[in-house]
Amino acid sequence: PLIEELQRAVPKERAIAARKAGGDDKRLFADEVARLNVERTIAGIRAASPGIDKLVREGRIGILGAMYDVHTGRVEFLSPGTDVPALEAAMAQAKTS
Repeated sequence: PLIEELQRAVPKERAIAARKAGGDDKRLFADEVARLNVERTIAGIRAASPGIDKLVREGRIGILGAMYDVHTGRVEFLSPGTDVPALEAAMAQAKTS
């Protein structure tokens, strides 16, 4: 099911172009699909748990996706979206510190 869901999320033309491409384009495509998977997972957590979703919407908790780069060892935290007030405020404060 995961592969099928990701295939539906990625435009067919983009997948075909990535298959024909080489090097950097394939890595960018893999990164794009991984990001879609993170977003899909967060949406799935919120959809499966009305209690968690309510706490997120109230700004009491947040769910933040991240991408780990195996080559550099760095973690990139993804934008939390506009419906996650707790994380939006925390990230804005962190940028000014």
